[in-house]
Amino acid sequence: MKQMFDTNVVGLAVCSREAIALMTKNNIPGTIININSTSGHCVIPVPGIAAYNASKYAVTALTEALRNELSLMKTNIRVTSLSPGLVESEMSDQLKGAFTPDQPILKAKDIADCVLFILKAPQYVNVSEMTVTHVNETSSTVSLSLASIMAKAGA
Repeated sequence: MKQMFDTNVVGLAVCSREAIALMTKNNIPGTIININSTSGHCVIPVPGIAAYNASKYAVTALTEALRNELSLMKTNIRVTSLSPGLVESEMSDQLKGAFTPDQPILKAKDIADCVLFILKAPQYVNVSEMTVTHVNETSSTVSLSLASIMAKAGA
């Protein structure tokens, strides 16, 4: 659990702090994009992922707090939470057996394209939250697939 929070929350907070310090010191408008997850907005009822859900909820709160704070300070620094659904990654590879063979999944390039979309918006436009899922993905398809494999494993 500690490693997950260190990576998903503490690492994000430290990187944000340093980026904000550089941008404000040099009076540079900029954009901070925090890679979040749909799990940061709804709890998936699957055993064993409570720490992940909690860390991503913390990312949601931290992103919103930073956005509000920087806005009140008139820094012209945008802060976005980019929350993808299921993405092809090391984490999804570890859970491959949990999904049905036809489980819809995004590619890393899809997320990179979303980052570019956010960055290309005019500097005065803040994309506060972007949630991205495969057109055929629902939170229930992911949680039902995971619940099924967990039940088979006796968890």
